[in-house]
Amino acid sequence: MRKIIITENQLRLLLENQEYIDSLLDKIGTKGIESLTPSEKKYLDGLSSHEGHMDDYDDPNYKDDYDERRGEKITSSFPNLPQIQFVFDYEEREEDEILLYGSVYFQGNEYIGVIVTNKNGNLIGFDFQIAELNYDESETTNLLDDAEGLEHELSGFFEDDVIPTLM
Repeated sequence: MRKIIITENQLRLLLENQEYIDSLLDKIGTKGIESLTPSEKKYLDGLSSHEGHMDDYDDPNYKDDYDERRGEKITSSFPNLPQIQFVFDYEEREEDEILLYGSVYFQGNEYIGVIVTNKNGNLIGFDFQIAELNYDESETTNLLDDAEGLEHELSGFFEDDVIPTLM
């Protein structure tokens, strides 16, 4: 049996990420090491070779998931109309569509949802629901219902301001 000596920082790193590491080791055990994604392999390689301080550890999964646009705010500039603001959260790309998730702030309410575009960035549609859990059931919960009469302006805001800014 071979002894392996690890630093306190390495032990702390292992303990904090034990669940994820265990899932990768289980995956290797059942499907083989070739079943790991490049990101997962890089993660395990990084753990095995890490000798510095935890602050120096470069977690490849964290960087893969980080989007510099997260939290970006885009505000409408329609004269004589209520202000609309979109705050970007994250993006998902599917075969034929791009989904831009975030929040819309309109007339004191927050709506959470998605803007859907084609691969070229042309608006296909959007769906935003009120974020509050405690709302009066007689009230509307959909942005389009609450912004009745402003559907064209909402579409224009997403097409002309939000989508070009994020893409």
